Amino acid sequence: MRLSLTSRLLASGLALAAACVAAPSAVAQRDGIPEFLLNPAYYSSRTVEKKAVMNGNEVAITFFNYGLLGGVGEIRGNWPKGSNDFYVGDVLPIIAAEVPVNTGTNCSAPANELVRHVVSTRGPGNRGINTDPDSPSIAWTFEAKRGFAATGRRDDTSRPNDRVATSTDFRSWPERWPDQPAWLDPTTGRAQWNGYFGRNQFNADLESYFWADDRNDAELRTQYPCFRADATDPTRNGLGLDLKVRGLQWSQFLAQDAIFWLYEVTNSSTTTYPRVAVGLTVGTLSGGDGDTQDDLAFFDQANRIVYSYDNNNRGNQGQPVGYVGYGFLESPGNADNGIDDDGDGDPTTPAGLDVFGAPFVMADAGTDNTFAFGDFAPRVLAGGDPLVLIDAATGRRSVQYVPASGAVTVVSQGQSYTVAAGRTIEEATTQVATRTQGVFQTLTAKDLIDQDLDGIVDEDVTLHFTRRAQSFGVPPTIVTLPALKYENYADFARAVRGRQPTVADSSTYGLLNRMIDEDRNDGRDNDGDWSAIGDDVGADGQPGTGDAGEGNGRPSAGEPNFDDLDVDESDQVGLSSFYYFVPSNAFPISRDDQVWGAMTPGFFTTNEELTALQAGGGADGDFVFGSGY
Repeated sequence: MRLSLTSRLLASGLALAAACVAAPSAVAQRDGIPEFLLNPAYYSSRTVEKKAVMNGNEVAITFFNYGLLGGVGEIRGNWPKGSNDFYVGDVLPIIAAEVPVNTGTNCSAPANELVRHVVSTRGPGNRGINTDPDSPSIAWTFEAKRGFAATGRRDDTSRPNDRVATSTDFRSWPERWPDQPAWLDPTTGRAQWNGYFGRNQFNADLESYFWADDRNDAELRTQYPCFRADATDPTRNGLGLDLKVRGLQWSQFLAQDAIFWLYEVTNSSTTTYPRVAVGLTVGTLSGGDGDTQDDLAFFDQANRIVYSYDNNNRGNQGQPVGYVGYGFLESPGNADNGIDDDGDGDPTTPAGLDVFGAPFVMADAGTDNTFAFGDFAPRVLAGGDPLVLIDAATGRRSVQYVPASGAVTVVSQGQSYTVAAGRTIEEATTQVATRTQGVFQTLTAKDLIDQDLDGIVDEDVTLHFTRRAQSFGVPPTIVTLPALKYENYADFARAVRGRQPTVADSSTYGLLNRMIDEDRNDGRDNDGDWSAIGDDVGADGQPGTGDAGEGNGRPSAGEPNFDDLDVDESDQVGLSSFYYFVPSNAFPISRDDQVWGAMTPGFFTTNEELTALQAGGGADGDFVFGSGY
């Protein structure tokens, strides 16, 4: 990740991947869910809480194996390491989900209402997390899963291990990894390192690894006694979410000021959640304790980064203060909406770069497929206008045309529409407000339905056209970024009506752009960077083991530069919401609807409020940012 700033930069990289298991019925299918996630022996418990410090380069921060970074009395984003400069009060992962519940007393009846629920981690008191009203010490949050760190130190089992498992301390590793029980040293029979890059791979200078789950979160079950996320295990509370977390640091010059955090959320319940947003809530500390009253924050939608800084660039001891950035290096992807959400399908803009800054060369990027303002207006239909219909099961598009006279009923995504010349169709909208902003923003509803029948799902002017960033002049100014590309099904259908389409037609309107709607699990090397020389190492990522896929001459799961191990092979939603709130305790996580509103895709703190904060010299505020749905 690169960001050019006029001051020093502390970059905290973040990858978020949300995997919510979809199913056609109320009981979700769990094919592919790792068995250990359903084994009660590994369920979470506060009794296995541990912490450690990520300090493998110039950044140091305390972290806990239930998800909290920093915290009162801990190392709080120390940079450069060993100095008296601190930048991060606390960081908490946050997941907002739409949940089907049965509000009645007949628990055999199907769900009859959708409610919003937020799952996060324990943090400082002003975060307002939910607790058991009968036992306030019990937090309804993520807790650490068992089995991912040694209970007793491996060099001396009589001594308890209080550290999260890290690559540089074998004493903190468990005897067996629940998710990789076969990764054992053939000499000692003990676990080898469970690395992101494969079995016993020490690519990073420091790597940490743990899992947490939300089975301790009894809030919904208390409110709706019939609710059970997991129909196969009535002892599980929560939504059945499992949180896998890795931290990685490199001491090389280009990465020495960054920590990379990878959060992967898996739904191992039997319930399907229609819409989910994931993100982080951040307590700012630019300038250190005692100097938070003049903090500021902003964001860059193209680079998927948010950041905080000090208004006068001076800290609590008069020292220069840099910026701390939080960037979505990989976020949940949307491979179905027809939009180039991450901007990597346009080689003419800075967004059309891969993670190493190299441009994609695409002859089929498209020339008539860049969003214009009119693309977000309601459609007033005329005879002969195309209606792009989406098959609910396959996502494939087909075309019908509006008749010159009379009405026609069509079906798209399982919904019926009766249309005729002169009628207006448009995407559904919603209004979002937060307590501190006090104003409503009208946004596309993000219901994952294409109501205006142009084949594009939930196009939004804030997310896809008037995207924002900040220049770093004096004073800083707000700039508008280039609009995104999309698959222009409607104009393609207009152009080819009455004749056979050509390859040039498909190319012109972006239908051959392989970096629009790319998928990290589609079994294809979308960006063409996998190489048989060096990458053909098989599922375990380690050459010479002869495992599945190794040496077969084609990319396969677990190999570098392919599918989920290639950051480019996902049409990442990226930064879809940002809410800066003042004062810092104005955003209690326990208020599910307020959090849901703040994490609604397309909701960003307004230019007016951000510039007012800058003009006022900053404030002691915090922020939450998200990616969804």
